[in-house]
Amino acid sequence: MTGSLWIVAGLVHLLATSVRAQVACENYGSPLNSSACACPPGFGGATCSAPACGGNIFQALQRPLVSGATATSFGNVSSSACACPAGWTGTGCNVCQASTVCQSAFFAAGGNTNGTVDSQQPGLNNTLTCNTKPRVWAAGEMSCSVIVRLPPLSRSDSPNVAQNPTIQSLFPLSSRLTILRTLNTSLTPQPNSTSFAHSGSAYTQWWYDGIEQLYCAASGCEQSIQGSTGGVTWTCSGFKCTCRPGTAFCGTGKLDLTNTVDGLSGNVTISCNPLAADGTASCNFQQPVLQSVFSSTGLSLTGCNFGECVRQGVIDAGASADTSTSGSGSEPLSGGVIAGLAVVGAFIILALLGFLLGWLLQRKQRRLGAGYLGEGKAQHGGFAVEWSDVTYHIPQAKGGKIWPRSRVHDDAKVILEGISGRVEPGQLLAILGPSGASSVLLETDLSSL
Repeated sequence: MTGSLWIVAGLVHLLATSVRAQVACENYGSPLNSSACACPPGFGGATCSAPACGGNIFQALQRPLVSGATATSFGNVSSSACACPAGWTGTGCNVCQASTVCQSAFFAAGGNTNGTVDSQQPGLNNTLTCNTKPRVWAAGEMSCSVIVRLPPLSRSDSPNVAQNPTIQSLFPLSSRLTILRTLNTSLTPQPNSTSFAHSGSAYTQWWYDGIEQLYCAASGCEQSIQGSTGGVTWTCSGFKCTCRPGTAFCGTGKLDLTNTVDGLSGNVTISCNPLAADGTASCNFQQPVLQSVFSSTGLSLTGCNFGECVRQGVIDAGASADTSTSGSGSEPLSGGVIAGLAVVGAFIILALLGFLLGWLLQRKQRRLGAGYLGEGKAQHGGFAVEWSDVTYHIPQAKGGKIWPRSRVHDDAKVILEGISGRVEPGQLLAILGPSGASSVLLETDLSSL
């Protein structure tokens, strides 16, 4: 019994030691061992707390970091020492702006563009290019300025206006948001450098005066395209955020946002408009708490730069899939096609109206009849047939003839006597009678008139 207790105590000790050995990773990095983490692009150090200082996204672990940055000593990426190299921009220098820098950085990191993108897409063009539009093909970075003003505070539901200054007055320095949106990790050229974690995810950092204040993550993300305009919307679930203790937003500033930031959860939407003439776009970062604090549109982002190093074949394959699967409505019809459809539609409508009018006129004639004796065919479209006092007598001599009643001989045999009738156009007349009633004789005489 004593031996069993020692075994149980030993297992508990090992478990506790293993838990203590797990390093605490910031920016939602993944523990590799007791002293290192796998970090998202743009971060490094033992706990992923040190931001990159210049360099490019392909350098991964070899990328220079802000000197002295730790979980409690925050590095400032806005210093001149961390200026972005040519062809790269954004806070942290993760946003490419030219295809040449993607290709050269990939080669310098040991990348190979001679292979296929993945096992399911052989033979595609594997040359790297830089996608600078809001749409993501594999995994793309974006960097934006944040508008942190609250709605006007002169509303009736804000009784203490004097004690309720805007966030802009509390945090007047520059605020920026960086977001890594990963759509498909298998299509990105260097997973865990140009993307992070799993497909359908988003990682966000909020920077104030060049220092990271908080970081967020979301999963289950889906991208929807706004027709052919170039705008996109990302809808994600599993949203969560962490406030970095000791920063201006989280303890040392005029307003401590720790509880608000750490309590963010649920769904999040990132919607971006098409690129403007200067190559940037405006976006909105929407989450229920943020929308209640700021406005119905959430955080307003301006001057957003987009950059994604991706193989040209991935873009070609995606564009081809769009053409085949969403041609039913995502792309607007050209003016010539619309005009042609309008002409064809007009002809069809006229033909249907003509058919309907003819059917109505024909139905009216059949129901009401047309034409009377003495009124010509030109007016009513037909003739009426009328007979009156038709008489057929057979004299005692051979032969027969229709005689007027006044000329009938007393010894004549009466076959038809005083038969009258009328048939309107469109009507059907049937002459019925038993055998020997002379119905055939009457029909023959009428047809000979």
